Amino acid sequence: MTAVMMHEATHVFQMGTFGKQVERLQKQQHLADENFNDDSIQDAFGKQTAFKTSVEQEIALFFAASEAPSRRDVLRLAREARLSMRQREHRYYRGKAAYQSEAEDLWLTLEGSGQWSGFTWLQLPRSKGGGGIDHATAMQAFAKRGGSWSQRLGLAIALTVQRLDPTGWKYRLFKDGRCTLVQLLDTSLSGASTKQR
Repeated sequence: MTAVMMHEATHVFQMGTFGKQVERLQKQQHLADENFNDDSIQDAFGKQTAFKTSVEQEIALFFAASEAPSRRDVLRLAREARLSMRQREHRYYRGKAAYQSEAEDLWLTLEGSGQWSGFTWLQLPRSKGGGGIDHATAMQAFAKRGGSWSQRLGLAIALTVQRLDPTGWKYRLFKDGRCTLVQLLDTSLSGASTKQR
């Protein structure tokens, strides 16, 4: 329950940044509340097999990247997952659905942040006020559990970004709100490409 509360508290904390961006997009697209939430993309495209398969593959790849043994493997898996996201976006987010690209980015940011907060708390030692749960259990019982695409994909991306940029990403995500989670991922991947040259 505390992990869930941490998730929701993160949303409250980000209302002044990403929350405002959600409100702007909702007004811009004239979307009713019941048609625009963290599960709206899943509701809209969830019955399309190719779309669903792509999302599940992306989730698996990002989680694998977040736990890969070497930085080279992290990069390889993350790039494969990001390419899949771009291809899916290009195929489905067209015409009247073009705004879904920005919507997905925002919902992944909010839900990924919330899940990261809860997931991180679960693994803190009880002596430090945390849940005292080992990583493997937290991963299976919390991170990978549930049917929400935005929560699982968002967290998987957040954990991958954390592997690529262990310190700098948190300020952007939790403080100034200038970069969404996917933008942070792209920055981390492009920075890694530059270093490899």
